Amino acid sequence: MPGKPGPVAQRFWAKVRKGEGCWEWQGGIGKHGYGQFDFRFACRAHRAAWILTYGNIPNDLQVLHRCDNKRCVRPSHLFLGTQKDNVVDCVNKGRISRGELRPQHKLKTEDIRKIRKLREQGLIYREIAERFGIHFSYVCAIVQRRAWRHVDAKV
Repeated sequence: MPGKPGPVAQRFWAKVRKGEGCWEWQGGIGKHGYGQFDFRFACRAHRAAWILTYGNIPNDLQVLHRCDNKRCVRPSHLFLGTQKDNVVDCVNKGRISRGELRPQHKLKTEDIRKIRKLREQGLIYREIAERFGIHFSYVCAIVQRRAWRHVDAKV
């Protein structure tokens, strides 16, 4: 029965520091920064909090954070949603990096403008790709604004 106190629930909530805002997980933390809990199976702590409070999580849904605190397990800060809901939430809150803000970026904003300009001038994708040390399909994505679409056309 959801919310019913028991040995698992006692063990779980004993590892939570409750505050006025977020209730932070004090147990183990996984490589992505989320709390980890052994809840009949290895489980992220916020998912365990949901199960202990509300019951099972439907297979097609995830437990998402309203507060964006990966260690938060406060049930009122959690909600169910799809993977798409999670991505939309990330975008709306400005948590998804793009362009030069991505750690693995190879190009700069000025390079994107140059690539688009070179294509307008008639250079083929492979020639542009060779100049910038990238794959021609990536040049195509940049020119068609499927990549780096946030960069305006101004030079």
